[in-house]
Amino acid sequence: MDSDSQQSDELNVLVEQSGRGPYKSGIEQRRKIMDAAIELFGTKGFMGTSMREIAKAADISQPGLLHHFHSKEELLKALLEQHEEKNAQDMAGYNKYSWQEASTKKQRSNLQIATEIKLWSLTVAEAASPDHPMHEYFIERYKNMRQLIARRIAEVAGREIPESEDFLKSAIFIAGWDGLQTQWLLDENFDMSPSFDYLLSMISRYSQYKNVLND
Repeated sequence: MDSDSQQSDELNVLVEQSGRGPYKSGIEQRRKIMDAAIELFGTKGFMGTSMREIAKAADISQPGLLHHFHSKEELLKALLEQHEEKNAQDMAGYNKYSWQEASTKKQRSNLQIATEIKLWSLTVAEAASPDHPMHEYFIERYKNMRQLIARRIAEVAGREIPESEDFLKSAIFIAGWDGLQTQWLLDENFDMSPSFDYLLSMISRYSQYKNVLND
């Protein structure tokens, strides 16, 4: 057997092993841990959930859990990173749409992942405490979201630089989305989509300063 054939065989073995055995088992265990954490953090909150509870729900020993995630904070960060990666993928797919259309598509998509949205919403509420490990993370995230949406609002109006009203609209829109989402999480019979569409329409059409000029 020549050296090229031997290297090819060795590569094939590595590829096969990556889909089974310890490697695959480790990926599956990590997925089970994260799924269990999403459910528990979304129900009991980060502060109210212990690593022991997560290990039990994931059907893994506590040392096994700590092998994958050294702390509860590290596990929460991994879940938030996963959520952000999914958001980024979704929004990349909406680039061809206006910010209104992209927001509507994202809102409808969120309706299919209630468990993850519960985790996100409860973590945001807990992170209002300065002692929460994700406190600074969410301050920066909301700041970035306000800037991003303000830029998109300005673009629709033909402006390169957002004005003060664009930032006001951005903050109100985010607050409205969060509030409607909370009502939906509390009451599964509440249909947030019509209210979301109305909010989006109001934000898009109204301008305080134009109205003042027209009076």
